[in-house]
Amino acid sequence: MLELRNPWVRWAGLIVAVIPFILIYRRIDFHHMVFEILPNVAWWTIPLVFAGTLLSLTIQGTRWWLLLRVFTDEIPFLQGLSAHFMALYYSSVLPSGAGEEVLRTLFVLKKTGAAVGWGAAWVCKITAFMVSLLFSVYGLASLSKGSLPRVLTMSICFLTLLAMLIVAVSFSKRFTAPLRRMAGALLPAKIMAALEDIREGVYGYRHKKKALFETLVLTCLIQFLLVFNASVIIMGITGKVYFLECLAFIPIIEIASMSVPITPNGMGIREALTALMFTHIGLTPDQLGIYILLALSATMLRLVGAVPTLFYAGRAVQPLRDAGRENQ
Repeated sequence: MLELRNPWVRWAGLIVAVIPFILIYRRIDFHHMVFEILPNVAWWTIPLVFAGTLLSLTIQGTRWWLLLRVFTDEIPFLQGLSAHFMALYYSSVLPSGAGEEVLRTLFVLKKTGAAVGWGAAWVCKITAFMVSLLFSVYGLASLSKGSLPRVLTMSICFLTLLAMLIVAVSFSKRFTAPLRRMAGALLPAKIMAALEDIREGVYGYRHKKKALFETLVLTCLIQFLLVFNASVIIMGITGKVYFLECLAFIPIIEIASMSVPITPNGMGIREALTALMFTHIGLTPDQLGIYILLALSATMLRLVGAVPTLFYAGRAVQPLRDAGRENQ
């Protein structure tokens, strides 16, 4: 991630996050949006989206815990899930989607070790990347020929090749041997040792076919819920089904917004790309404004992580309070 202490980085992130909202909402007729479109949004939209979002977040934590469990029994399920939701809570203000993986790994690193902790994080990340691409490719193929911009088609092809390369680098020691020798000549020994730990951790999953299959299934379910939530919001607003359009666009939007380490949790980048999707499928700026409001309200469920955060903070403070009473 970029160095957040640099004021230029912070200001750049703020500008990138805010400008898309300004450009989007300046085109909106607020009277029409608030008094005509919003009251006509289907009543089931918010409950369905909230339920889908909470289920998706829980499955994410379960997927990660299952990967950890392959190599260690030190972390009970509820403790792993708590670490996941605490990471979601803190990563809401961190740039890119990597903050979540980094934080939850740091929360359990003492019990898992560097190889297992970072290995599980990397397997989660590359699996999500691959499945997102597969969903987009299927959505693209399901739409009528030529209905999507050429640049999007080319981007998906490029990302597919990149995913294949990442998988080869992650699980093949023979493929990475030349790269490791080059890196060893350029990087300090301490950094290389850390990278070797991570590499061994990832490579350790090569023969854990059951764990990889479970991870793949859960990742597909997570991705489906992401597309499902977007299509439910649009259907609640318009009364029409745009599932295939969401299948083609939403995964790519998530990849892009989570890959640029500038704005908190991809904010601004996601909304700008969503605006392009709405323009392509022929929806109005007012409908886009409602969509963004509902989508942002669903992301507030990440704040559920404040509950385990406060719980563990209280447990950490209690011994200090007891020691203070003993000294009185």
